[in-house]
Amino acid sequence: MITAQDDDSALREGDYDETAALLDLLLWSGPTSMIPTRDAVMKWQATLADRGPEFASLVTECGEWLKPNERAKRKSDA
Repeated sequence: MITAQDDDSALREGDYDETAALLDLLLWSGPTSMIPTRDAVMKWQATLADRGPEFASLVTECGEWLKPNERAKRKSDA
């Protein structure tokens, strides 16, 4: 299990289903105390991309999570 947002070891191990379930928890269904930072999700996205085409849908899922956060970041920078 990921114990810190910069720890992506759990996303480098396990099969697709295990990784998809963990990513779902981390991005969408975990408690508010587990909301990841933008930097953490970008790191997870790169880790999953490195795992190859089998994990492409999870890379896309990270990108979907980052989209609203990118809009919010641009607004706060303005």
